[in-house]
Amino acid sequence: MKQLSRYIKAPLKRKIFDLDLSENRKLKRKIETMVAKVLKIEPKEYVIANSIKIKSVRVMSRDSEGAVAVEKKDGRISNFEQESTIFRSIDESLTDVDFEVYAPVEYKDERDKNQRLENYRKEIQHILRNLKEDKV
Repeated sequence: MKQLSRYIKAPLKRKIFDLDLSENRKLKRKIETMVAKVLKIEPKEYVIANSIKIKSVRVMSRDSEGAVAVEKKDGRISNFEQESTIFRSIDESLTDVDFEVYAPVEYKDERDKNQRLENYRKEIQHILRNLKEDKV
């Protein structure tokens, strides 16, 4: 589910963004249980909720094998990150977060699949929108 932050109330955003942390285990189980009810899946342990953080390409490239050297028109060697206008314009602080749910669901055909997935997406958005901080 893309653009997760549009569906979540501010106090819960950080917890859902970090759903994999042990201190958020109770919230993760609550979401999985609620989704299992919507999908009518038993046992509820068959439903797995997960948030995935995608870092800025600038941050991810730092962990690569090394800097990419480029030759400037005057023959000098420089770093790609310094020379690329597009690369310099990328905001390092941006992190995209996707929310995913894994569950065993069977479909009759492609049309049934598309309809169900759209309905499930709406139901899961509803669950996330209505989570209460004090009940987690």
